[in-house]
Amino acid sequence: EGFVAELIRALTEQSVMRNVARVMGPISQSSVRIPRNLTGVAAAWVGENQAIAPSDPTFDAVEFTPHKIGAMTLVSNELLADSAVNVEQLLAALFGEAFAQLEDQAFFSGDGVGKPSGILNDPDIQTVTADAGNAVSVDDILNLYDALPPQYRATAVWVMNPATMSHLRKLKDATGRLLLTESLAAAAPTTLLGRPVYLTSHMPTITAGAKTVLFGDVSRA
Repeated sequence: EGFVAELIRALTEQSVMRNVARVMGPISQSSVRIPRNLTGVAAAWVGENQAIAPSDPTFDAVEFTPHKIGAMTLVSNELLADSAVNVEQLLAALFGEAFAQLEDQAFFSGDGVGKPSGILNDPDIQTVTADAGNAVSVDDILNLYDALPPQYRATAVWVMNPATMSHLRKLKDATGRLLLTESLAAAAPTTLLGRPVYLTSHMPTITAGAKTVLFGDVSRA
C-alpha cells in the first residue's frame, strides 16, 4: 500500500464572535476595569447676559474577568519527528478549532459560571418580538432593523443560525424582492438590508421564545 502525506479531516466552525467583536488582550491580571461614560454634558440655548448652567458627565466602570479554556494531548517526540503528517501543525489546528467552538458557545449563550456570560443572556439587550410565536416575517426583520439606533446601523451585522438564514432566504418584500442578497464575489458575505450576515450554530433556531436573530454593532456592544 502507498501512503500520501496528507490528512483528511472534517472542518469545524470557526469563532464568529471573534470576527465581529472587539478583541482585547492579553489581560495579565485576574480582572480588568474599563471606564464607561454614562451621560454627556447638557447644552442649551443661552440668551445674552444669561448664566450657563453647569453639567458634568457621569462615569462608571465595567469589569471584565478572563476565563481559562484548557485542552491537553500527549504526543511522543518520536511521533513529532518521524510522522509523515506534521503532527504539531495538526494539533495546533485541532486545538484552535476546539477552542473556537467552546468560545462561541459561551459568547452567545454562556451562563457566566466559570465561563463568559453570553450576549443572548444580557438583560440590557433590547429585543423585538415576532408577530408569530414560531416564525419570522419580513415585518419582523424590518422592526428589528429599525429598533437599532441609526448611528449604529452603518457598522452593524446580522448573526443567525444557518437554518434561520435558509428561512429568510425565501422572504420577499412588498415589491417581490428577496430580503437576502447573495454577493457575486466569492469572498463577499451575504447581506440582509445591506448589512453582512454571519452564521453560527450557537444561535437558536426559529422556535417560540428563542432569540433567533441578532442585529447590532457587536464591536461596540
